[in-house]
Amino acid sequence: MRSYLRLLFLSLLLHSCAHTEKPRAYYIEKVQQLERLNIALFNDIFIEARFIRNDTFIAYSFIKELNGEDFYLPNFSLYTNTLMSSPKMLDAFKYGQHFGHSTLEEALHYSKGYADSIISTFVKMNVWSVLGRNPGMLIFYLNDKTYLIYAPDKTKITNEYWIEKMPQFDRIKSGWYFGKDE
Repeated sequence: MRSYLRLLFLSLLLHSCAHTEKPRAYYIEKVQQLERLNIALFNDIFIEARFIRNDTFIAYSFIKELNGEDFYLPNFSLYTNTLMSSPKMLDAFKYGQHFGHSTLEEALHYSKGYADSIISTFVKMNVWSVLGRNPGMLIFYLNDKTYLIYAPDKTKITNEYWIEKMPQFDRIKSGWYFGKDE
């Protein structure tokens, strides 16, 4: 009986050690995956998946901030051109106009190219959301409570909330941190 208890205790101990190391390895791997992508695309962007289809996070739209103005841009694969050009719904036409494309066709074509690059990179990231609207950092939510933070220079973070929270985060590697909300 004692040998059984020892074996059980040893098994539980090894399981708990392996369990605590596994998440860190996962986050290191996730950082490496993100570093292979053009994450700079997500500066001044907020994007969030609404559901998962075939193990892929699906986002209907995202917000791009440009010179203090928010543009709500669609995942073009999920919308019709009529809906995208509606001023009450999404800003694909308005975004294209901002860059000098005056006709509906030109503006939508320009916006589609930009939006497609954001959406395709987001899909490759396989994250729940990206918060890129805080200067000096990008936040990649893996689910509703855990996230990775990319802050290559913490002195450039301007949001007081994140400045106060940064010391609490686990450093994964230079410029990368892991956070969890309770």
